[in-house]
Amino acid sequence: MALTTTTNKVIHSGNASATSFAYTFPILDASHLSVIYTDADDVETTLSASQFSVTGIGGRSGGSVTYPLTGSPIATGTKLTIVRTVPYTQTTVLANQGGYYPEHDHRATSAR
Repeated sequence: MALTTTTNKVIHSGNASATSFAYTFPILDASHLSVIYTDADDVETTLSASQFSVTGIGGRSGGSVTYPLTGSPIATGTKLTIVRTVPYTQTTVLANQGGYYPEHDHRATSAR
């Protein structure tokens, strides 16, 4: 599936009561998700996958992150950032076979 949105990040402000934080962009694989907690002093900590739960992985319309799993909700003055980071890896290899040459299409540059 191709990603059709450029939105890849949402920042939620802590309010001392919310523990579920929505995101509205697709995350195709859990390894593409980062959750970052920012404390009141603007110190950022990237959370490990064991510190939160997530729904919507593999879906097209987003989901939610639950943090913290136990204990008090994040305080007013803090933030939780949910970000999708897709690796720049091309997993499809196109080889020259037949009349189409993906490395160079001669039809586009030759005079007819």
